Amino acid sequence: MPAAQGNQRCLGRHREWLLMRDDATAECFLLHLTSQRRVHLPRLLQPPDPGESFALALASNSSETIAHPPDCTVVLSVHENRWLLHCRPGDECWGRVSVFEAMDDDDGRVYVTAMRGIVVVLDATFPVPRVESYKATLPPTCPTHLRTTSHLLLESTGDIFCVRLYLQPYGRQRRVVDVDIHVKPRSKDTWESVDNIGGRAIFIGGHNSSLVSNAAQAKLQPNCIHVLGMPRDGGIPLYTIVLDDMSIRCKLIQGFFDAGGDEAYWAVPICFEQESSKDNAGAVSCEVSGTKLVDEKQGGQKESGDHVSSTSLWSSLPRDLLELIVQEVTFMDSLRLPAVCKGWSGLTRSTPIHNAKSPLLLTTRARTQGRLATFNPMTRKKYDLGIYVSSGDPEPQVLRCSKRGWVLVTEGEGYVSMMNPLKGVILCLPPMDNDYFSGITFISEPGSPDFMVVCVSDWRGLGTMTARTWRNDDEDWTVTESEYQVLFLFPTASHNPVLFDGEFYCLGRDGRLGVFNPNKMTWRVLAKPEPLYDATSMDQNEQRYLVVWKEQLIAIFTVPHGEPMRTFRLDRSQMAWSELEDLSDVVLFMDRRNVLARPATREDLGNRIYVQSFAETDGAATAVFYSVKKRQYCPASYGNIEPVNSIWFEPNL
Repeated sequence: MPAAQGNQRCLGRHREWLLMRDDATAECFLLHLTSQRRVHLPRLLQPPDPGESFALALASNSSETIAHPPDCTVVLSVHENRWLLHCRPGDECWGRVSVFEAMDDDDGRVYVTAMRGIVVVLDATFPVPRVESYKATLPPTCPTHLRTTSHLLLESTGDIFCVRLYLQPYGRQRRVVDVDIHVKPRSKDTWESVDNIGGRAIFIGGHNSSLVSNAAQAKLQPNCIHVLGMPRDGGIPLYTIVLDDMSIRCKLIQGFFDAGGDEAYWAVPICFEQESSKDNAGAVSCEVSGTKLVDEKQGGQKESGDHVSSTSLWSSLPRDLLELIVQEVTFMDSLRLPAVCKGWSGLTRSTPIHNAKSPLLLTTRARTQGRLATFNPMTRKKYDLGIYVSSGDPEPQVLRCSKRGWVLVTEGEGYVSMMNPLKGVILCLPPMDNDYFSGITFISEPGSPDFMVVCVSDWRGLGTMTARTWRNDDEDWTVTESEYQVLFLFPTASHNPVLFDGEFYCLGRDGRLGVFNPNKMTWRVLAKPEPLYDATSMDQNEQRYLVVWKEQLIAIFTVPHGEPMRTFRLDRSQMAWSELEDLSDVVLFMDRRNVLARPATREDLGNRIYVQSFAETDGAATAVFYSVKKRQYCPASYGNIEPVNSIWFEPNL
């Protein structure tokens, strides 16, 4: 676009209009994407800095006027300074209102977020926008992602949607890792948490967003959110959040963007944004059902425990042959074996199952509905368990960690439970008085003498570590706070603590180690090993993990978007990290908070680190892993499917 070249900088987009500023002359104008028409505005002498967050909205009494300015009010909000600029074509200068973050509807109202998250409704049809009313404050953030969020307000048929994106913290190249959605109907002043946006589609890019009310009519996939990431070398990441199965796809749009360039915006035709019908954006009802094993590839379904009529053909098979069959089936398929005939009912209890040693990727189909599904990376099969993990509370459930068939789940503000999805057992723990923590884990199985849940919170590395423990029959959590003095602060990584030599080890973002002793209820930061990274650098965008393998402590540092990982072993004789380039005897399974280590039963499984994503081709799923030897992802990192809420699950009947 010639009109957008040279010193022109795009400050925002509203539908088919761009707000442009000439950085050399301070001239400001609206530019229509299709006709290239310009509408001149007052000079903008003090524009937002490139690093600031800002948003654009055009407001008028009718959508027809917005399509054909100049009869409209231009609203430019700046988040950091908490003020809003406004003008109309023909004005001599910009006015200012002390609110920030704007979006609009088609009747001249502009919804903005003021101090302390209060949503203010402005009537922008007046020369100076007037405050019409104050609505409810923004909904609270998910405690799982306290640090880095970005929220947007959108309007659809009178309802206001608050879409909050959660970004992987630390570093400019942040990636989208989660989302939550709240809706405030026109007739209410309270927010409701929802799992879907109905037949709509949302496009987010730069500091602006667009909502298409009827995605199917626009030949788009409904119930999806499309997010443009920050430009990086070679292109720009495009995240597609599919709310139907609560997964994220990331593609790299290449050839158009350079690192450090301007942000990208969506250009959505106005005909797509016009409301054609009011869709129901309510959440799917939560219910608890019995266990169902559904092979998604075959589309078949069978109730666990239903017995198919036995035949002499199956019941008369020799025992040796049956044992060979059992050793070749997957763990999930082994659950179907008792349904074949009466003679097979006790087969899995007396025969070891070879493929049961492979962890399964356990996912939830929706944040608040909690329908569980699994993916086996070895057999490439997906199964819908048909189990709902929900207490009926609209707060999101988060899968935290898994051991010996048990899964630790947190829900809402401080609610913790233990679940065995294959046995249908749920154990509710006392609620915690804090909903933010760095990591949480457990040892042994519920009911066993040494069962214990451990939770640590570093309060963002400010010199205070809070640890909580819970054991069998405890009425409440045991809490201790430890202040520690170190030369530099110790912000912990986002992984769960690991048990090593009777104590729980936490990895700092810089590579140092912190240790919690559950018997003495003490916390300390080790003087060695020395840091591997500068913890204060915001350019670091790595995830850090700890895992124990063969009585050795292994640290893993990952970088998103396909860049090479780094692995280290703790040399305990020198208390120093030693970089590893070979892991041929182990296969690792990594999610966002945990790493599981298993022996490499085949030569080709060594040096593999399976991640929590998979690729799909013609309906067939392929697990994604990182090759330590080749230093690359297989398949490539971009274009894969990553479930939002998932962990590696260790089945155990």
